[in-house]
Amino acid sequence: MGAPAYSTIIDWEPLRDISYASMAITYIGVGSPMANPIRLMKVYNQTDVTLFLSNDGINDKDFIPANSQFIYDIGSNTSTQGGWLVLNAGSRIYVRYPGSAPTVGGLLISVIYGTDTSMS
Repeated sequence: MGAPAYSTIIDWEPLRDISYASMAITYIGVGSPMANPIRLMKVYNQTDVTLFLSNDGINDKDFIPANSQFIYDIGSNTSTQGGWLVLNAGSRIYVRYPGSAPTVGGLLISVIYGTDTSMS
């Protein structure tokens, strides 16, 4: 009999969100840490200000303008030697506003993970 077939199965973790009223000029964690290695992350800024993002809660790593969204397609980068590129399980996203406080909305983070499952 030949080698077993494999399939990559995806699923979503629960939506992470934070209200504008809970944000601060210093970093605040958005929801819980990732339970799985993440392959795709969508960040949606529903506030009226630009927000800074971090994965360590200390250093500014990225920004997202007011009323915009961004998709980090992390898992599209893969190789036969290195495997999937992922955001590690246990990682957490932090947010802060760099100037004036937002007055409306919030930040939403949606993440997708995958697992390789034997189909034999």
